[in-house]
Amino acid sequence: MSNRKAAAGASTKSIRRSCGLAHNAKTSSSLPNKIQEKKLLILDLDETLVHVSKSLQESCAHSFPGVKCTYYVYLRPYVHKFLERVSELFDVVIFTASDQEYADQVLDFLDPQAKLIVRRYYCDSGSYYHGIYVKDLRRLGVDLAKAVLVDNCPDNFRLQKDNGIKIQSWYFDQQDEELLVLLPFLERLAAADDVRPIVAERLSHCKNEKRGGGKQEKSTEAPKKPLNILLIYADKSYHYIGLLKSLMRLSMKSLKAVEFKEIGSSVMAIANEKLKAEKEATGGKKKTATKKKQLHVTNSKEDDIALAYGSDVADDYDFM
Repeated sequence: MSNRKAAAGASTKSIRRSCGLAHNAKTSSSLPNKIQEKKLLILDLDETLVHVSKSLQESCAHSFPGVKCTYYVYLRPYVHKFLERVSELFDVVIFTASDQEYADQVLDFLDPQAKLIVRRYYCDSGSYYHGIYVKDLRRLGVDLAKAVLVDNCPDNFRLQKDNGIKIQSWYFDQQDEELLVLLPFLERLAAADDVRPIVAERLSHCKNEKRGGGKQEKSTEAPKKPLNILLIYADKSYHYIGLLKSLMRLSMKSLKAVEFKEIGSSVMAIANEKLKAEKEATGGKKKTATKKKQLHVTNSKEDDIALAYGSDVADDYDFM
């Protein structure tokens, strides 16, 4: 299920994040004064209110043609009830990291009469902070004391953390009730003079609950494969080039010290097996051929693996 969610989430990235940050007067301008009479509720679109996929399932609510395929729109449970209620309390705007062509297809279906959502902001209204896409609310020209952003990606509100509410990412779960659960808190914000202290208090409470072993959000990432599975190709074939490839992949992941020890043990076991096989093949006699360069594998301080090798072709190397 996790793999399907990850794949589904990735399937629409290309069309949703394909635009640049060119200036757009329509989307980058400040909100008109009449919209700022109420507090502002800024909602993300994908994986917050809807999920769009290339695969068709029974719960599909809408579809629209893309350049190379058809896109199917799935609505988060209670999304219409949620929008109807929050539109009574706030001026509701959409701020999506998607391009306008894509987002309008979804929003025109979600709010066909344009009665619930007063304004739409697209990817060109965002910016980059240290290489990470963010939704800087200051670019919208709003009063930060009276604006709150609901988004499934915390990076989007990293510049105004006290204005951001993280919601669990949604894909296909029809039992989801996150939008309903969020309503009482939003009603509290609607009556506050300044939303930021209340949002900060909520964030602090969530962090403390997480440290204390409270309910945690389910991960949408594929589960990490056990180390013995990742190394199975090298273990089974005693193919040291395959092992090197596995180690290079692993070095790009976050590994614990105990896993480095396990990798070191695997390396030595494979090296010993290879030497043993070579001895049996030569009848215990020493090789008379040109000595090959050696691949040195060392274990340093139980938290690093140093692979020291020359610049020649990899097949010229043997384990030492």
